[in-house]
Amino acid sequence: MIPACWFQLEKSAYLRLNRAKHTAVDWDETLEIRRGGEPDVADLVHDLYGNDESVRAFYEDFYRQGIEPWIAKRDNKVVGVVWLYEGYYISPWQGYDGFVLRLEIESTAKFVANVFVSPESRGYGVFSKIARRFLEESPSEEFYTSIAEDNIRSIRAHEKIGFRRCGATYYFQLFGRTWAVFVPRRGIPKAFRIPRGATVSVVLSRNEKQCKRD
Repeated sequence: MIPACWFQLEKSAYLRLNRAKHTAVDWDETLEIRRGGEPDVADLVHDLYGNDESVRAFYEDFYRQGIEPWIAKRDNKVVGVVWLYEGYYISPWQGYDGFVLRLEIESTAKFVANVFVSPESRGYGVFSKIARRFLEESPSEEFYTSIAEDNIRSIRAHEKIGFRRCGATYYFQLFGRTWAVFVPRRGIPKAFRIPRGATVSVVLSRNEKQCKRD
């Protein structure tokens, strides 16, 4: 038996959506949904995160890096946001200053991440309606996401619009060392140690056989 204080485990599921296979979602005339600009970043932090200055700085930096915010407003108030990454996504464990994977994807894909819906708007399909809009307007053919395995509500919301599992990563700490096992749906699993504060890159592509550590 391994003492609990020596061992921690977390699993992140990867899901993929092909634009041609997405599930139709009913429209909602009460929502204004569009790709956000720089002023919208301040609005979404104000409306969703209580105007937390540290969060504002974090997401303004997202925007400067070219990461796309897609926002939903109702009665001129932001009620949901989805960020689309191009080329890569940073997947953290224990925070962005902890142990991270840089997930790299093909140029025709986007990574769907940092989804947030205001508490009072949950249960009304806000995320799926935002997804409908970016699927209509983005030129990308494939969309990926990474979700903690215990976040059942989010996984179901993604599956509802057509996302399907394509792999997983298991993070674990054993005897003071941190490891990750990257497991594509097809192909050979890759295990590697992650030094704290370091970024380890893996490739996540439409052909799971190409998933590998750089």
